[in-house]
Amino acid sequence: MLCNIWRNYTSGELLYRSTSSNGNLSLGKGTSQLTEGVRVYKFRNGIYEYWVWDGTLDNPQSGTLEVYKNNRILGKIVEKVDLQNSGVKNQNSFKF
Repeated sequence: MLCNIWRNYTSGELLYRSTSSNGNLSLGKGTSQLTEGVRVYKFRNGIYEYWVWDGTLDNPQSGTLEVYKNNRILGKIVEKVDLQNSGVKNQNSFKF
């Protein structure tokens, strides 16, 4: 799975896009905050919420994707293989 998070230059809106063999997902209106020194991006799609943690305090190159339904966690992927700057302003790429 490959996730991209970026900020729209004109509107400032945070956007999320993921691609995988199971399909593609695009979300907008995300939020970003620092939580105990780690950035978390949050996106909502109906009753689902997607959280992308950008590293940990111990390992900035690790990361986690969490999926919630009705405020209950459905699953977690804890392995960020690559974080890169792709040349698009304020974009992060995550490969899970």
